[in-house]
This record gives sequence, C-alpha cells and structure tokens, in this order.
Amino acid sequence: MGDNKDGIETLIDAVFLLKKSFSNFLLQLIGTASESELSLLQNKVKLLGLEEKVLFLGKKNADEIPHFLSDSNILVLARPNNNQAKAGFPTKLGEYLAAGKPVVITKTGEIPKYLQHKVSAYLTEPDNAFDFAEKLLDALTDQNAEKIGQEGLKVAENNFDYSIYSAQLLNLVQK
Repeated sequence: MGDNKDGIETLIDAVFLLKKSFSNFLLQLIGTASESELSLLQNKVKLLGLEEKVLFLGKKNADEIPHFLSDSNILVLARPNNNQAKAGFPTKLGEYLAAGKPVVITKTGEIPKYLQHKVSAYLTEPDNAFDFAEKLLDALTDQNAEKIGQEGLKVAENNFDYSIYSAQLLNLVQK
C-alpha cells in the first residue's frame, strides 16, 4: 500500500463518493506500508467516516490471497499515472483477472492494450476519484458484471499464462 503505487488514497476518496449513492459494500485492503503511510491512510478513513467500510487487513501469506480474491465480488486497483505505472504491468492485475471477478482498474501503461471497458474490465481515468467511484457503482449494479469478469479471465488465460510463453522462451534459449 505504500509509495502510492496502488492509488490507495484515490481509492479511499472513491469509496467516500460511492457511499453517498451505494452503501452495501466493504473495501478490504491487503498489504503493508510504512508506519507513517499507514497512519495517514487510516486517519483519512477515519476523517471521512469510512471506518465501517474500509478495513486494513495487513500482510497476508501468498496462500491466503486466492481465498480473498475468490470471496470478493469486485477487485479494484486505482493505479496512479506515475512512471511505475507507465513502464510496468501490475502482477496483481493478472491475479485479479484470473479470479474471474469483475475488475475496476485505471487506464495506465499497458492495461488498455489488453482490457476493454465494459467488455473485460471497468476502466477508469487515473488519479480521478470521481470516475473511479462512477465505475465502481457501475460494476456493483451492472447485470453483466459477472460476464465481464469472465471475459477478463479469458484475457488472462490468453495473454498471461506462463505456459504460453515458457515454450517460446525455452526455444529462444536453445537457439
């Protein structure tokens, strides 16, 4: 959660906006941050009156993560428009898509090359809590959300499965 690589502050702001029109949700945040960063995030949640809506679960073991992903209705990542996002692809996005759940994510870096809005994910503008809240509400109320999650799973299977690329890599190494 640290260093704003996942846009947690934007996500908290979006949850605050969402709460005004949709109250039946719970945001669970998994991960670590420095003590000072975590304190700032927790204070923001308290200031916005979101203590009942935003839970900081801390670090989890890798074998616990699939349980959280499969038990979630929607998976979210408010990745900011920074150098890391421009030059990288979030590993956790592959995990989110592989869960077959609807994903709400910002349009940064390579993400829009693989995902289409309301086809395989819900794409939002980076650093825009209003847009993120709007797309969250859409995902929570869309009758096609489950289908969109399954389309995201297909994107993951067709593009991010290690077995697709391992044979190509082995062939390249052998040459």
